[in-house]
Amino acid sequence: MIQRISNRLLRNSSGTVIIETAIVAPVLALLALGAFEIGSIASRYQVLESGAAESEMIMLTFADGGVKDTSKMEQVIAASLNIAGAEAADKVQIETRFRCNTETVTYASRSSCATDDLVSEMLILNLRDRYTPTWTSFGVGSPVDFNIERSVQVE
Repeated sequence: MIQRISNRLLRNSSGTVIIETAIVAPVLALLALGAFEIGSIASRYQVLESGAAESEMIMLTFADGGVKDTSKMEQVIAASLNIAGAEAADKVQIETRFRCNTETVTYASRSSCATDDLVSEMLILNLRDRYTPTWTSFGVGSPVDFNIERSVQVE
């Protein structure tokens, strides 16, 4: 009797589609979610890269006009990138640095260079952002931190 029941179950294939779908569907859904999130990460990175290129032009325009007020530049760049409020100070930062002659090291003060050195003034732009993928809410991975840095020689 047990052998007859097991033979009948082995020959019956009416429920295999449901079982296979139950196994494959979650895997396909996870792959689709992963592809979407990776696309979103790449898109956000591209937006920040474009914003950095635009920010370089803004810094050059300010410097060409003789204005080197980095806080005003930060405000204009943040507005240009649609970053509002208190988060603008965290996401957009400009620092003035100085390079002596052809050294690769930069300094916070012009006085760090000798008096007969050729001193170049640089503006260093840092754009920071954080993207939190959906999969982190399931305990997988962590947020992605972006840090785009550009330097512009203004003098």
